[in-house]
This record gives sequence, structure tokens and C-alpha cells, in this order.
Amino acid sequence: MRRLVQSVALFILVAMPLCAQQVIDRVVTVVNGRVITQSEWNEQQRFEALAEGKPAANEQPSQEALNRLVDRTLLLQQMAELNFRPPTPEAVQREIEEVKKQLPAAKTATEDAWRKTLAEYGIPEDDFQQIVTDRANVARFIDVRFRSNARISPVELDAYYKDTFVPQFQKASGNKPAPPLKDVQDKIQQILIEQRVTQDLESFIQSLRIQALIRNVTPMSGVK
Repeated sequence: MRRLVQSVALFILVAMPLCAQQVIDRVVTVVNGRVITQSEWNEQQRFEALAEGKPAANEQPSQEALNRLVDRTLLLQQMAELNFRPPTPEAVQREIEEVKKQLPAAKTATEDAWRKTLAEYGIPEDDFQQIVTDRANVARFIDVRFRSNARISPVELDAYYKDTFVPQFQKASGNKPAPPLKDVQDKIQQILIEQRVTQDLESFIQSLRIQALIRNVTPMSGVK
């Protein structure tokens, strides 16, 4: 009997870490069969803080962070269906440098400092590399699919100049005369292109969401 009790106790002790891991990594959402776990959601929140130069904090992950994680998953799935080429190492490195720019220089000055920074945010190096690779991949997809095809007509340029640029310029400058359209045309065109890309991307993601099978498994209690 004593041996049986010891065996049961040993089983419980061995099983406890597994149970704890299951709680930490419980399934939150399933996107077209691709499982998103609680730890991925938490990591997405921490990565966003890192990429925005915000302090590392142990806070509840937000619904917005989960939505962005789902959107990225949908885009990556779509890109896989299209056999979209992965990003070059140079593109990934540029993405890494963009993240590092948001942080104080001391946190990225050396390899040791950078490793400590990632540890501070609770992001393993391999996970960080995968996240920035995915981001670089999505960025290139957006460039190819949307930005390269964005066209702004002269009518749109003129309307933005008169209705938006001139009033904003005069308000900021104390009613000084605005520069002529020809001097700010390139700037306005870039603004309108980015607006168009954002609108087209949001519509595209919405269509992917409508077609997708997205199942929320864990109740979103306590979510910000």
C-alpha cells in the first residue's frame, strides 16, 4: 500500500509541471486550424511594447493585440497559398534595426545588452527572429499587393490640397499662405497612397476573416 501511495504521489509531482504548462499554453483561438496559444498572445503584447519602445510590463494582453495576431496569421496563410517568397536576410535585418531604433542605445549597443533586453521583455531570441521575419514577410506582401498598385488621381491630389492640407497648414502657421500644390504634391501623394494602402489592407483582411474559420476557445475574461 505504501508503495502504491508513493507511486501516486510521484505521478502527481511529475504531472504538476505539465498541468501548469497546459494552463500557460492553453488554446485561445484557432484560425483555419492553426492554434494560437495564451503564451503567443502574451508574447505578442510584449513584442508590441518592445517595438514601440515602451517599458516591459507584466500586464493583461489586450484584445487588440490578439486581433493583430489573428490578422497576421490570416495574411501568412494567404501568402503560403500563393507561394509567396520569404523575405531576404537583408529585409529581416532592416526590420530588426527598426525595432532597435525605438529603444535607448544602451539596450542595443552590444550583443549582450540586446540579449538582456529581450530577456527583460520575456522574448526568446528564436521567437523574436520568427516574429520579425513574419513582419518583414507581411510588409513585402503589402508592398507587392497594395502599395505598388496604388494610384492617386490629380483630382484626389487637388481635393486633399484644398480641403485638408491648406486648412491644416494655415492653422499650424497662424494663417500664413500655404505653399503651392506643385511644391507639396509629392508629400500629399505619399500621404494619400498610405491611406489607400491602409483602406485596401483593412478590406482585404476583413474578407479573409469572413472566409476563415476562426474559433475562440478560451473565454476572454479579464482582457483589456
